[in-house]
Amino acid sequence: MTAQREPGLVVATTRRVAGPADTLDLLDWLGPDGFAWFADGAAFVTAGTAATVGPRDAVAFLQSVEHEGDAGGRGIRAVGALPFEGAGWMTVPARIVERDAAGIVWATTVAPATRQAPEASPPRGRIARRFTVEACQGLDEWDAMVTAALALVESQELEKVVLAREVVVEADAPFEPATILDRLRATQPDCYVYASGGFVGATPELLVRRSGSEVVSRPMAGTVPRAASPDEDGRSIARLVSSVKESREHRLVVDAVAGELARWCDGVVVGEPEPMRLTSVTHLTTRISGRVRRRDSSAVDLALALHPTPAVNGSPSPRSRGWSASTGPRTPGRSAGSTRGATASSRWRCAARPSTGTAHGCSPGPASSPDPTPMPSGPRPRRSSNRCCGRSSAPDRR
Repeated sequence: MTAQREPGLVVATTRRVAGPADTLDLLDWLGPDGFAWFADGAAFVTAGTAATVGPRDAVAFLQSVEHEGDAGGRGIRAVGALPFEGAGWMTVPARIVERDAAGIVWATTVAPATRQAPEASPPRGRIARRFTVEACQGLDEWDAMVTAALALVESQELEKVVLAREVVVEADAPFEPATILDRLRATQPDCYVYASGGFVGATPELLVRRSGSEVVSRPMAGTVPRAASPDEDGRSIARLVSSVKESREHRLVVDAVAGELARWCDGVVVGEPEPMRLTSVTHLTTRISGRVRRRDSSAVDLALALHPTPAVNGSPSPRSRGWSASTGPRTPGRSAGSTRGATASSRWRCAARPSTGTAHGCSPGPASSPDPTPMPSGPRPRRSSNRCCGRSSAPDRR
């Protein structure tokens, strides 16, 4: 006999996926425009849509869902990427397939669904081998942006300015999220690999995590490329740690994050800056922790309060945000956003720091060349209706 349910009731059912867990590739369950997350010894992918909710409503919606099936995995969640401006939306997927820390694979289906999850993902196409890259801004426009930014810093109107260059990359094969994710998992082992529809990347930066009452953030600012030899690398990192410019840029970000967390948390502790070595660059990072003051303050609330940090927005905000928006890519969208799923306790990663690419920043200290140089924030794949170049675009924003 089938149990009677209230009209409109959302039900999440979790089952263990049959088969040897080590042979199951989660990317085989990633749906078109689905969400993916690979980090912290666990991973999940999504497909379909059960509901679309505002970020501040996500936790309340999840708490209203009825649960059935096996007691395993983390089950239902809301996922999404916060845009550079505004709160955006989050999706409650119709299907979530996850691998837990023990390696067991679980599938959660949510009904009713507004868009059903497909039974299986389409076969992956071939990997692109040839690329063309085109800048949407000319060098004269870029030089003018740098000159204006330095003038604002020198006049003390702004302490830190973030510039963005929009580039278009064309390939001889489609950019498929599953294929890109597969490559990123192999090449960026120290990063959090993610996809939110066509927004795909890898980041080492923790915007905020709430576990019970504990809140942790690990902001990053200040970067050098990895050197060819261990000795050269050590000297490069030593210069990073001792640099007045890099240290001040880092402190601007840390102070802003710590100050905002102090509005939400008790016992905020700010650690010492430490170099974090990645595949191609080394970042300065600082651990900031505290205890959330109100139990009903979710990780989503904290992420909305912190984002965007001066690492991608400049300082002080909102003047720097307005200036960046007026000079950067015409549709910044999620190019400097943050990603993750939501429960009362969850984590958000800053998605503005893939480990390679080009960008340029201006902050107090020795002025940098206006020519783009390798930095940690690289192309952020996204879809765009921008017609400046007539193709899908990928802005660089730091």
